[in-house]
Amino acid sequence: MRVLMTFALAVVLAAGLWAQAPADNDTLWQQYFTWLKEGDARTHTPLGYRAKLIAGGMTEAQADERMALLHQLSGQHEMEIVELYFDREYTASQADFNTAPNAFVVSMTENLRPGTALDVAMGQGRNALYLASKGWQVTGFDIAQKGLDAAQAEAARRGLHITTVKQGYEDFDFGQEKWDLVVFCYAWVPLSDPALVERVRASLKPHGLVVIEHPAEDPAAPRDPTDEANALLKAWSAGFRVLRYEDTIDEWDWRMRKARVLRLMVEKW
Repeated sequence: MRVLMTFALAVVLAAGLWAQAPADNDTLWQQYFTWLKEGDARTHTPLGYRAKLIAGGMTEAQADERMALLHQLSGQHEMEIVELYFDREYTASQADFNTAPNAFVVSMTENLRPGTALDVAMGQGRNALYLASKGWQVTGFDIAQKGLDAAQAEAARRGLHITTVKQGYEDFDFGQEKWDLVVFCYAWVPLSDPALVERVRASLKPHGLVVIEHPAEDPAAPRDPTDEANALLKAWSAGFRVLRYEDTIDEWDWRMRKARVLRLMVEKW
């Protein structure tokens, strides 16, 4: 989801360090990124790394030049940065998101006969674990290894089985007529992209279901195409029967604020 990607990049990299980089330098990047990963998110920041460089003997001008290079290199390592952001989220001492199963997912699936389910961008597995507890055969994927590790640990603790895959939506093989249910819940994916919609539709068994909850922004100033008025509904209409659609104001599961929420349930038709 573009909104979450923008936020993630801002948290991990924001320092206002824009400049032309002379060349790609893998060694410098790996030194910097290793330092980011191994430290506390509050101190191991771009500004903290600049201070480290100066403490190590660089002048302020040299440190600024190095940080400008690293900022440009960050554009080539976007997925590493986003993965680091979510790994930190999923290992924080206090979660800044709802760790309980999503209420819409629960209400839309509670009377369904269990089958095969896919949880897209599953995070710590709150919805995958819920579905598994109800008898579903669940597979989930995410780019954040820490989230997948947490999901598997909780599954083991509760005596449940889930399959987890470390991949993004671009690379994950949705398959053909494989799923009875596909869940997108606060998933960082282009939900209104026709190519993705068709991949999901092809992966569903006949009469398979898709359940979506998406935190949206003001349709008058959308940051993501999905935020435009009725964009989600239009994207998932062809080849589907719409069973439920909401565009409302409610409490987000992510960042726990009250704002616009889109909810959709469709059946492969």
